[in-house]
Amino acid sequence: MELHLIMWWLLMAVAILILLSSLDEFYFDVVFFINSIWKKIKQLRYHYQPLTLEQLDAVPEKKIAIMVACWSEHLVIEDMLKHNIPAIHYTNYDFFIGVYPNDPLTIEAVERAKELFSNVIPVVTKLPGPTTKADNLNNIYHFILKREKENNIQYEIFLFHDAEDVIHPLSLKLYNYLIPRKDMVQIPVFPLEVSHSFATHWTYNDEFAENHTRTMIAREVIGGLVTSAGVGTGFARTAIELLSRESKGSPFNVSSFTEDYSVSLRIRVLKLKSIFLVQKIIRTQTRKRWWFFGKLVPKPVAEMVATRALFPTRYRAAIRQRARWVMGITFQEWYNTGWPGNLATRYTLFHDRKAVVTHLINFIAYILFTYWLIYFLVDARPTFTTLIKTYPFSKVIILACTLMMLFRLYQRAAATYRIYGLLAAFLSIPRSIYGNLINFHALLRAYRAFFFTPKKDSKWDKTKNTFPGKSALKKYKKKLGDLLLENKVITSDQLHEALKEQHATQERLGRILIKNYGINPDKIIQFLANQYNLEIADPEKFPVLKKEQLEHVSLEHYNWLISNQIFPIAYANNIITLALTDPANEDNRREAINRLKPCNVKFVLMSNAV
Repeated sequence: MELHLIMWWLLMAVAILILLSSLDEFYFDVVFFINSIWKKIKQLRYHYQPLTLEQLDAVPEKKIAIMVACWSEHLVIEDMLKHNIPAIHYTNYDFFIGVYPNDPLTIEAVERAKELFSNVIPVVTKLPGPTTKADNLNNIYHFILKREKENNIQYEIFLFHDAEDVIHPLSLKLYNYLIPRKDMVQIPVFPLEVSHSFATHWTYNDEFAENHTRTMIAREVIGGLVTSAGVGTGFARTAIELLSRESKGSPFNVSSFTEDYSVSLRIRVLKLKSIFLVQKIIRTQTRKRWWFFGKLVPKPVAEMVATRALFPTRYRAAIRQRARWVMGITFQEWYNTGWPGNLATRYTLFHDRKAVVTHLINFIAYILFTYWLIYFLVDARPTFTTLIKTYPFSKVIILACTLMMLFRLYQRAAATYRIYGLLAAFLSIPRSIYGNLINFHALLRAYRAFFFTPKKDSKWDKTKNTFPGKSALKKYKKKLGDLLLENKVITSDQLHEALKEQHATQERLGRILIKNYGINPDKIIQFLANQYNLEIADPEKFPVLKKEQLEHVSLEHYNWLISNQIFPIAYANNIITLALTDPANEDNRREAINRLKPCNVKFVLMSNAV
C-alpha cells in the first residue's frame, strides 16, 4: 500500500476517534447549558436570593482542621501561612503541617510560623521522606486523633490544602455552612494570573477554567463522580471516619499518586453526598466608570470563592506533575478499583481515563496535519480533492471533526474568558496546541513509569512549588475604601475625593475620611481590624510598657519600636503583644518579629490608630 493511502486511512481513524471524544465533551456542554437555563428559571420563579456574608456568619463555627502535607516546602510554607492566616475570615481552625524528620529546613520554616500563630501545629511523620502524600496525610490524621483525645476536643471538618495555596478568606465559612449536610465539598481551583509569556503556566489556567466552570458542574448534575482537586476540599468528620474504617484506620490511599481522586471516588462509591460548589459573593469595589477612564464609581463585582495557586512555569516541571496525575487517575485507579459505582460514575471514569488514548491521538493528529499540509502544498497526486471524491464518506467525517474541534476551542476560550478575560481567552486557542504536546509527553512518562518501572512502593514525585509575591496577591486583598463603600459607611464621591487627597498628601485614608467627612473613627478602626484580622486594644487599658519591663529586649530594639509607632503593651509567657498604628506596613511587622527574637510576637490594633 502506498504511503499516501496509509496516511489517508490513518487520518480517517484519528478523525473518528477525535469526533467520538468531542461528542463526549459535547454531552457535558449540553448538560451544562440545560442546567444553566434551568437554574435561571428557578431563580426567577422562586426568587432565590444569593448567599450573603450575614448568612454565613450566622452559622456557629465548627472546629476545622486544615491538613497540609509538605516535602521540601521550606521556600513556600512560611509565606503561605503568613498570608492566609491573617486573611481567613474564620477563627475556629488549626493548620496541621505534615513534615518529614529528614527535612529540617521545612521543619524550621513551620516552627517560625508557629512562633507567630498559635494555630500552626507541625506534625513530624514516623517515616523519613519522601513517602507518598497520602502517607503524610495519614500521619496528620492520626496526630489529630491523638490531639483530640489529649485535649478533649473534636474537629468536625477536615480540609485539603497545599503549601502554595492562596486560600479564599470566605472558603472556611462555606464549608462550615454546608457540612455536615454534605460529606465532601469541593470549591473551584484557579491558577493565578501571570505574564502571558509563561505559556506553560497558562495551559493550567485554561484547563482549570474549563473543568471548574463547566465540566465539574455537569458531572455533578448527571450524578457522576465529583473529584477532589487535592486543595480546596472539605470533608465532614463522619465521611473521614467512614473512610478510615474502610481502610484499617488510614483514610487516604498510600498506593496512589492521586490520593485526592481516590478518596473522592471512594466517597462516591459509598454513596456519600458530595458537591462541587460554585459560589459567588457580591462585593462592591471602586473602579473606573469606563474601563480605564472616568472617575471611580462603586460597582458590584461577583467574586468567585476559589482557591488560587501558582503552577509550574517550566515545561519539564509540568511534564512531571501531569505524568503523576495521568498515572494516578488512569492507570493506578483503573488497576486498583476497576469500574465501580453506578452508570453515571462509570461514565465519568471513562471520561477521565480516555486520556490514555486521546493524548496520543491528539499528537498523531498534528503529525497527520503536517503531512497533509505538505502534500497539498507540493501538489502531490492523487490530489486531496480526488481522495475525498474517491471516498465520499470521508468528507462528512473530516467536516464533522473540524466543526467539533472548532467548537471545543470556543468552549475552552469561553471558559478562560469567564475567569481571566478577553486576552487570555484569545490566547487559549494557540495554547491548546502546546497543552496537547505537554499532555502527550506526560502520557509517555506515565506509560513508562507504570509499565516499565519495577513495581515498588510509590514515592512522592513532587514538583517544586512557588508562593506568589505581594504584587500577585494585591488584587486578592480587600482595601479599606472598598470595605467602607460596600457597607455604605461612605459614598463613592467621598471615596473618590479622599483617594485624590491621599495621592497628593500621602496621608492615611482613614484620617482623611474622619477629617473631611466626620466618619466615626470607631467604625474605621473596626473595619481595619477585620481587614487585617487583628484584635483591638485600648491604650488606656493597656499602657505602653517601659524598657525595664522587657528584660529580653535591647534598648536599641525598644527605641526602634517606639520610633515606628509599634508599642509593646503586654509581656507574658515569652509573648510580647505589640499594638500597631499602621497595620498595612508589613515590612515593619516583619522587622519587629526579627528584632524581638527569641520572644514570640502577637500583633493587635490600637483603638486610636486613626
